[in-house]
Amino acid sequence: KGEISNFEYLMHLNTIAGRTYNDLMQYPVFPWVLADYQSETLNLSNPATFRDLSKPMGAQTEKRRQMFLQRYEDVVDDEEEGDMSARCHYCTHYSSAIIVASFLVRMEPFSHTFQTLQVRPFARERGCMEDGTTLGDVELPPWAKGDTQEFIRVHREKGRQNAKDPIVKSTVLGYVSNFGQVPKQLFTKPHPPRSGSKKEGSSPPHPTPFFFKLDKLKSSAQPFRELPRGPVGQILCLEKEVMVLERNRLLLSPLLGCYFSWGFPDNSCAFGNIATEKTFAACESLCDWGETLCAACPNPTTIVTAGTSSVVCVWDVAVSKDKVTHMKLRQVHSMIVSGSRDLTCILWDMEELSYITQLTGHTTSISALAINELTGEIASCAGPRLYLWTMKGQLLTCTDTSCGPRPDVLCVSFTQRHEWDAKNVIVTGCADGIIRIWKTEYTRTQLPGPPEEPVSPGQDRTERDVSNSCQVKGWERHLVLCQELNRSQTVSQRRYKNNPAITALALSRSHATLLAGDAWGRVFTWTCE
Repeated sequence: KGEISNFEYLMHLNTIAGRTYNDLMQYPVFPWVLADYQSETLNLSNPATFRDLSKPMGAQTEKRRQMFLQRYEDVVDDEEEGDMSARCHYCTHYSSAIIVASFLVRMEPFSHTFQTLQVRPFARERGCMEDGTTLGDVELPPWAKGDTQEFIRVHREKGRQNAKDPIVKSTVLGYVSNFGQVPKQLFTKPHPPRSGSKKEGSSPPHPTPFFFKLDKLKSSAQPFRELPRGPVGQILCLEKEVMVLERNRLLLSPLLGCYFSWGFPDNSCAFGNIATEKTFAACESLCDWGETLCAACPNPTTIVTAGTSSVVCVWDVAVSKDKVTHMKLRQVHSMIVSGSRDLTCILWDMEELSYITQLTGHTTSISALAINELTGEIASCAGPRLYLWTMKGQLLTCTDTSCGPRPDVLCVSFTQRHEWDAKNVIVTGCADGIIRIWKTEYTRTQLPGPPEEPVSPGQDRTERDVSNSCQVKGWERHLVLCQELNRSQTVSQRRYKNNPAITALALSRSHATLLAGDAWGRVFTWTCE
């Protein structure tokens, strides 16, 4: 019905088939769908870009087809008369422990697993192919721009044993590890086609995301919501309503309608009812950890706080009917990133409560952070600069300082409509009251010559670019400012000389509306005309 992506659907099929990341012999599998690994850009509207899904991998080319047919005939010729049980086109399954370990051998724990499954000693030096070619890093096709994340993004855009004899059991397990095991069959008849797909030219099923038409964005003339006091601290787009909280407050539970607040003179914290605006509980649990400067509530039972003590605290909280049962330090899951005034930015494993890595290179205090829940990418802001990192802490790119002085960034957010969508952007709210929208582009690094025009992910290039590919040495990813949203330029009443700073950002669930809160407690919306 088109309600989920192909990736999600295939993951469901893997799960139903009993495949899991915890079993290398039944590791999740995906069909090999692409055939074009030479073009500068990938044209997903060209049928030649894809492999022929009506044929198995062994018959994608005539040469491969003949090879497997010959293998079948050779096995038949070698067998005794009447015994045809060993005849096959493929000697192994498409997935097994050794195949998975070989494919992922460059990282642990697969390096160790590969070594364990090998009979011969495992040499960690780089080896050579039969033709003498030295094996190095994985070679990406030209359309991946030298970026593993772009390679993945483009792809997204699209029996039990009963052996009692230990020797027999060991032999069987050895065969399974190296040759694979027969997977569970899910379909006994042809897979049904998609249903409910709309024809071209019909109205879209969802509102147009605001970042699809940045030049058509208009702000609401009047505030969407206005707080009686203080700057906007948090905007939440829930299923049936939009909630706005002032600075130093976070929504803890939408169901119970309660909030968590901090920033009191005695360094305590409090819990209150959103509807009545009344505090129903005060806790001194935070007092021993100095002044709290920031907090996050990943779920109704978890609060993460940090402040002048330089310690990130994870609290287990139980709240029911305007009553706090307990608030104590605990272990949780997932990861969190913390930024400090001393320029340090640290990525933490919240399952082990341990340090993962430090995001280094910031030149001033960290002012805003965000994690893309779909891709794992991390955005950090230090003063006017925006940095983009992988979930492993590798710097992807950062904004250029050659454009002159810019105001500090106070909040940042990712659009997350689809992780593979090349139109996704990063939104920053700045101290000058302007919302700046950024996108990533790739430029080719080449020998001295005229500069190349930037290319957005997924954007077509001309044949001229291909002819100049001999000069290419690689690709670089850049953050490019694509739009500035300033209410003083869109609203006729110019009552204020200075714009209040943008202190909070949020996206509607459909991504059709961008919501921005400012230092005067107002929330305005931006939508396409």
